[in-house]
Amino acid sequence: MFRPGTFNLESLDDGPGIDPPLAQRLGVLRPQLERLRADVVCLQVVNAQRVAGAPGRVLAALDRLIEGSPLAGFHRAVTMRSSGREPADAHNLVILSRFPIVASRQYLQDLVDPPCYRPATADPPTAEAAPVRWDRPFLVAIIELPGGRRLHVVDLHLKAPLAASVPGQKLEPFVWRTIGDWSEGMFLAAIKGAGQALEVRLAIDRLFDADDGALVAVCGDVNAGEGEIPPPAARTPASPSGAVGPEDQRAARHGLAQDDRAGRAGAG
Repeated sequence: MFRPGTFNLESLDDGPGIDPPLAQRLGVLRPQLERLRADVVCLQVVNAQRVAGAPGRVLAALDRLIEGSPLAGFHRAVTMRSSGREPADAHNLVILSRFPIVASRQYLQDLVDPPCYRPATADPPTAEAAPVRWDRPFLVAIIELPGGRRLHVVDLHLKAPLAASVPGQKLEPFVWRTIGDWSEGMFLAAIKGAGQALEVRLAIDRLFDADDGALVAVCGDVNAGEGEIPPPAARTPASPSGAVGPEDQRAARHGLAQDDRAGRAGAG
């Protein structure tokens, strides 16, 4: 039996000024991760730290969290900066696997070009439309299971339903000048989340195009309930308004099922 798990670590970090401090969080997080008893764990919002002697940022806080547990010996895949040399300072995705990870890849608008949009409420007004870019990538790892079959694990963290920035319209990080400005920020956030979900769906379709019998598990934080945008963009439509024609038989065989209570998704 294969047991997956997913966990948003809520900006796991270490260093001066971190509140609550990492030492205080470890006693709460460790038992929760261990109770998953998972063969593969998809983690979200893992921050990276600078450590003396290391050439770049490393996941030191995560290493402290899992040290002494079975997860410390798991294989690991991590999202990286565009340079590919180190993780980002914040909001990294990590896949930990009991079984070998033979390959991994991250996607960040590799399959979907950023749509262009000119904000209606920007101050000062913008002259031209600009690309709307996703906030973060998603991660795909290929895991070799006992018996030789391979499992594609997708770890994703879709855009939260928090208003995206609009030039000149914030008084403070979470304080907007007007309701209209905030509404446009929510509109931009919806574009980002739906775009991420679309790219996940296209990546999954490519896996099944290459191998109709592929094993795929999609896990992570979708930041929405069932039926809300963005999850339907990654799922097989179930309503008459979103039916798929008979020429795409993947709709019947390779849909996503979402656990709304925990914000988890899985594919088969």
